[in-house]
Amino acid sequence: MPYVLLILLAAVVGVILYNLLNVYLLRKININKWIVLGVSILVFFLPIVFSRFEFSPNIMSIVQSMLFVILLLWFFDLNSKGPIKKEKQINIKTKAKPNKLKTMPKDSIIINDTNKKGKNKK
Repeated sequence: MPYVLLILLAAVVGVILYNLLNVYLLRKININKWIVLGVSILVFFLPIVFSRFEFSPNIMSIVQSMLFVILLLWFFDLNSKGPIKKEKQINIKTKAKPNKLKTMPKDSIIINDTNKKGKNKK
């Protein structure tokens, strides 16, 4: 029973640690996502390499699991981002309609009053 509680505590600490690392460190590092996946797979098989050395198996397995989960979550985060594409902004420009005056009735055309006053004075 205490081992199960230790694993749950390590999982909570691992998620909190990943969130903190993601905010302050991991977002600033530009690295290929495949390198992160390779390192996480290497960390997954790390206990096989270190089985000859005498470490506390509980602590070593928990640290190894937390490191593997952090690297795997980082890989998923890098994989979900993908390449950043900038979208072109669309500028809508109004077109001049040259035939509009030809098709409008004569009554709806507004004539500038200053031109009329100038013609009347002559």
